Amino acid sequence: MFLYDTRSMDNAAETSNRTRCLREDEKTNRCTAVEEPLGDEENSIHIRLIPNVGTTNRCFVFDVINRKLVAGGPSVKLGRYSDRAVISNRLSFKSKVVSRYHAEIWAGEDKKLYIKDTCSSSGTFVNHVRLSPANSESTQPQEIVDGDLVQLGVDYKGGLEPMYRAVKMRLEVNRREWRETCSNTYNLTAFQQLKNQLSDATKREDIQECCICLYCIAPFQALFIAPCSHVYHYRCLRPLLQQNYPGFSCPLCRTYSNLEDSVAVEEEEVMHMLGLEEDGEEQPNEVRGGGHQREKTVFDEENQEI
Repeated sequence: MFLYDTRSMDNAAETSNRTRCLREDEKTNRCTAVEEPLGDEENSIHIRLIPNVGTTNRCFVFDVINRKLVAGGPSVKLGRYSDRAVISNRLSFKSKVVSRYHAEIWAGEDKKLYIKDTCSSSGTFVNHVRLSPANSESTQPQEIVDGDLVQLGVDYKGGLEPMYRAVKMRLEVNRREWRETCSNTYNLTAFQQLKNQLSDATKREDIQECCICLYCIAPFQALFIAPCSHVYHYRCLRPLLQQNYPGFSCPLCRTYSNLEDSVAVEEEEVMHMLGLEEDGEEQPNEVRGGGHQREKTVFDEENQEI
């Protein structure tokens, strides 16, 4: 990933009043979880910036950014990554079409979000409209709302390499599903319906179609099931998977997913997600109905002989 997010750490005395945010891990180029002081929830705005992965061109892929802005508080600065410039409240992207100090986003006293260009050379765009000429600061801040498209710079040399691609992102503001305790309820329900339709299809209406080729989803086919539980023929979806890998945007619901996210989930977690409970007392894996016993390998036999 190419997101670099630097933040200053608070004093140890404030540790108990902290919540999660994102910070860049320079060794792995990934975002890791750290702690952020809790602010006034009534005067704060939660935003989420996700890559605007299209279907016709390559996209600059970065880790999803989550931020909490306080009304009338400091702004979040956007710019190109630099080893020398380490500034708090800054989002840095490893793209050469982004200026060092490209733009900034903040929440006004009226609890609205604003963005302005800070003398960038390649421009800042909101919904494909440029905010100011080259090397000129925006004369007026531009209000941005949930669903707006923000673009930093323009593609250079056709955007063949990631470092020459514009940073295109979609803004999400105070989405309801973020505050719900069961934010994945819809996806779990869709997963159950998909499983039932694939195994218990008894009517013509129960047969699903691939939205790309419009042919049926049938047994013995190579399928791709997205995290949002929409299903496609792998053959049909492969060009989209390879175009902006690991970034993926579902063609049906536009839900963004990182295909490199960890899949290390224990059996107990899956049962909890699906609302299942084990019958009887805890039993060994080889006796338990849903468990399995690892097959003995050549290495096990050699160790036993020793």
